[in-house]
Amino acid sequence: VKVVMSGGQGSKTAEPYAYAKLATKGDVLPPFYVTNDFVKERDSSGNPTRIEVTLGRSPPPGQENANAFRADFHIGQKMKISKMHAILYWNADQEKFYIKSICKNAVKVDGHIYPGSPDGQQGQSAALVSRSKIEIADGVPIYFLLPSMLPANKPR
Repeated sequence: VKVVMSGGQGSKTAEPYAYAKLATKGDVLPPFYVTNDFVKERDSSGNPTRIEVTLGRSPPPGQENANAFRADFHIGQKMKISKMHAILYWNADQEKFYIKSICKNAVKVDGHIYPGSPDGQQGQSAALVSRSKIEIADGVPIYFLLPSMLPANKPR
């Protein structure tokens, strides 16, 4: 991945350096940034080869620290949203982000349904481009956003 969100030190924006951003219209959910915290592996040059972010149901009020609700990005409290519903990941070979259901329920991207599977392992992946509209369990639409420009000094 050779892109970062505009922002960081000396920037006029409050956005952190990030590989991507998940956001809702009107900030119904707080923006979520895919930062270095979600890089799982790097190549010998330091470039990320594996980035993973899980999306899932928010814990009920008063249970914010419940271990069962361990998704990285909590997307709502509807029971149709699984506790661990989908994974957003970077495919270094194809240089694209993808999203895939990791439960029996589907994920909708730009109007197309990508089914999950009973075991959560065989869900169909959907390629994401900037401004892809992600819908999970009739919840609030989430937009996948990529940076619009590459700063001269990117972090590693």
